[in-house]
Amino acid sequence: MNTKIVAILIVAVMVGAGVGGYALYKSHGSSSKSINIDVNLEVFGNADKDGKITEDDAKMVEKYIKAKADDNKTVLDELAITMSSDFADADRNGSIEQADADLIRQIVACTEKYIWILDGQGNVKKVNAESKRIGCEYFANTELCLILGLSDRIAAVDFAPYKYRSFYFSEEKAKTIGDLGNMSEPNYDEVNKLDLDTLLTFYISNQEAKETKIYNCDVLYLGCYNPDITNTEKSAFIQGILKAGYIFKVVERAEEYANWLLNYRDQLLSIANGIPEADKPTVMSATYGTAYFNDGSNKTVTVYKPADPLGQAIELAGGHNVYKDIKEGDITKSSLYGATVNIDTVLGTNTTVKHIYLHMVKYTYGGMEQESTPKHGYLIDDTTELAAGLAKMKALELVEDDMSVKLIAGEFRNGCSAGVLLGAFMGKQINPEAYKTIDPVKMMNEYIGWMGIKDFDAGVHGQYVYPGLTA
Repeated sequence: MNTKIVAILIVAVMVGAGVGGYALYKSHGSSSKSINIDVNLEVFGNADKDGKITEDDAKMVEKYIKAKADDNKTVLDELAITMSSDFADADRNGSIEQADADLIRQIVACTEKYIWILDGQGNVKKVNAESKRIGCEYFANTELCLILGLSDRIAAVDFAPYKYRSFYFSEEKAKTIGDLGNMSEPNYDEVNKLDLDTLLTFYISNQEAKETKIYNCDVLYLGCYNPDITNTEKSAFIQGILKAGYIFKVVERAEEYANWLLNYRDQLLSIANGIPEADKPTVMSATYGTAYFNDGSNKTVTVYKPADPLGQAIELAGGHNVYKDIKEGDITKSSLYGATVNIDTVLGTNTTVKHIYLHMVKYTYGGMEQESTPKHGYLIDDTTELAAGLAKMKALELVEDDMSVKLIAGEFRNGCSAGVLLGAFMGKQINPEAYKTIDPVKMMNEYIGWMGIKDFDAGVHGQYVYPGLTA
């Protein structure tokens, strides 16, 4: 058993976030009652509430069955504390019985035909555990499947990762990979021709329509859009990685990757926590080509909050997010990920911003190529467009000469590293002395290696943060 991932999930290192006792999620599927989320792995069969499904879970279920048959109140009182009655019901039929222990043993042996989980929204889902044809929306799901060693099972990807197919896949695979197109507004006739077993969705939009209109396919939102990697105990992102391990029967690989990511998270967070709050440079993160950071005529800006991967990166880099200085009354629009304010709220007179990081999106989830956004990322070595884009941003009236402005690749926000890789690059730039032992290029190469991509050096190829480090 991989005890490290269990320990990490139980004892979370948190920054700027609190965790309650347990949450209540709406149940869909076999029951309309709420599920008590008092476990560290949201896969049904996790009776003992730890980070992995093992023989111990099956034995606990059988212990409960015997105690109930014997009316042994002492044992039942003990199990009321140590066992999750919701998650012990592995087959979700409303009762705890021998069939649940049997299914748990099948999960352990990787012989189960189906598995019940909570998806990234907390909905109860029955999922095919024998999926052979996977469809991946956007970068995070594509990269996660590659990380888990599922390249052979990826049947199709949507618009953005399809543009990167020569990077992600072998030459032979790149020629045959299916194109899902714009999955924000899918062409369902074309999607159904791909005969998918599982579709991993990027976001929850159109979820119900996809479930209805894509035939004989599990439409699944793992939660990778919600990193909150500094709040690991209930991180939908980490849970999503682990759940994918169970769904696709690659549990050990999923645990290993989660540990790799969290090990680097811990290194960065340890450094960040050692920097006095008063010494943390103020950082603003926004999107290139939108609002003020288009041409300056729009006098608003949406800054990323700590819950977003870009906000997570600021925390991990030992920065102070300018969002924390914004008064509630100055916010004109807010979401989980960003807050919109007038630009002079964060820049201009009395600004404390020292570093501006602008997230670029070249290929959108909506199936568009943004012509005005500089080319960047894994496949781009030429910095001509990036240099022109940077000059345009630095020429904006409220961007002062002594401010550091960086353009960052969209993969950092929409990939499968939850802000950790960007946190390493950012820390190296905004707190170079504190982060002198961190090697972002090495981390980037390791990440690319996790995806099974060989003979690629991020120190030589690709544009990830511009200007600054090569990777």
